[in-house]
Amino acid sequence: MMFNDYLVLPLYFCIGLCVGSFINALEFRLHRGESNIRNTHGGAARSRCPQCQATLAARDLIPVYSFIVLRGRCRYCAQPISWQYPLVECIGAILFIATALMMGPLNPAAFVVTGYGAILLFLFIYDLKYQLLPDRVMIPGIVVAVLASGVVLDYTMMNMVWGAVVAGGFFLLQYLISRGRWIGAGDIRFGVLMGAMLGFQKTIAALFIAYIGGAVVSLLLLAIRRVRRDTRIPFGTFLAVATLFCLWWGDALIDWYMHLLI
Repeated sequence: MMFNDYLVLPLYFCIGLCVGSFINALEFRLHRGESNIRNTHGGAARSRCPQCQATLAARDLIPVYSFIVLRGRCRYCAQPISWQYPLVECIGAILFIATALMMGPLNPAAFVVTGYGAILLFLFIYDLKYQLLPDRVMIPGIVVAVLASGVVLDYTMMNMVWGAVVAGGFFLLQYLISRGRWIGAGDIRFGVLMGAMLGFQKTIAALFIAYIGGAVVSLLLLAIRRVRRDTRIPFGTFLAVATLFCLWWGDALIDWYMHLLI
């Protein structure tokens, strides 16, 4: 990268923090059926403390900084603030910086991949907490991914369609065979999202990574008795991580594998 490119990195860091903060707010409101734009009285939606319901001022909402200044407690009721808030904000910043460093901060593809990363981070958190993949994010995400991948990442429509058919169809088959016991309907739509974000070849790679990662983590959790054999594992979390991995390193992984076959 050129020196001028590095000057853009602080902007990526700040935007990543703000995106992480937005993801926290979206998760909180979406789970409660609240609008992210309007409140129940028709006014602009404002962030509030989950414990005392006090409306938070702008000084209480500065990513990470407000948490540190407030020493992890609400300014109004002194109840602890969840560590999720600064953690997700920091992950958002790291995700944006990592993408910029790998792809080049002025590369249009980096803008697209950071956007995909934000969607995947939200889905990871939501599925981890509630074992749900909400359509209000999934469906717009699929539409955006089809447009962005086609225009910026130069995927052909057939490449995306095959990726979506393979992943979505694979999950649909499991859903029908198990009558929803193995796979949820949200995973089917996640498969379509993967196809739009990754294309055909990287979608195949991401499925392998997700299933291997899911198996390893599940066995470890069973070994330490954190879960039972009948415990449902939020598979969307593994799909999100695998998709992000292949957005970053999918081409290199496929090239490495093809060289093994030659």
